[in-house]
Amino acid sequence: MKKAVSWILLAAVWLASILVFVLKIHALEVFAIPVVMTVLLIAMTLFQRWCRRKVIQLYGEGSHEAVVETRNLEALSNTNLLSCVLLTAVHGFILYCRVSGRGDFSGLEKILAAFLGLLLVVVGNLLPKLRPNKYVGIRLPWLMHDEARWAKTHHFGGFAMVFCGVAMLGCAVFTGISSHVALAMLLFTVGCIVAYSLLVKG
Repeated sequence: MKKAVSWILLAAVWLASILVFVLKIHALEVFAIPVVMTVLLIAMTLFQRWCRRKVIQLYGEGSHEAVVETRNLEALSNTNLLSCVLLTAVHGFILYCRVSGRGDFSGLEKILAAFLGLLLVVVGNLLPKLRPNKYVGIRLPWLMHDEARWAKTHHFGGFAMVFCGVAMLGCAVFTGISSHVALAMLLFTVGCIVAYSLLVKG
């Protein structure tokens, strides 16, 4: 279902780009985001299939380990879908500005910050559910072979990302937020998670 929605969004973005290009704006730049989305979806689809094949080869189909790893990989589908939603919203805003002749992209930072905040909330909710694996999560070397530290770090990381995401989303919706501030908030959150992973004991 998530993959289907992602591909539908991609088709809608391509259709909108073609219509705008033909009817209003003869500029190849309108195809930049559809191309990025296409590459992203193809790359993530191939990567997930490769990961699933490796998991089945390693653990055997239907085994408990394979089920756990498959659940871990589902996190990629969620983040990939939200990335497609973000790119679709950005593309819609850009096309609206172009077609309406506004040429004003001042609201773009708000959209990006809001969707980045939403992405952090989704990822933050997924992190505590992950188990040690080779593909997704906070895969720091000192966590990979210590399940207790992995679990504690991912619970803290999930809380930190949700907190940062809600704050970023709130700022974007109610007060406005610059890309520099959003990036600083994200880097601070990541720094706190890494520091916690170093300090926490198994």
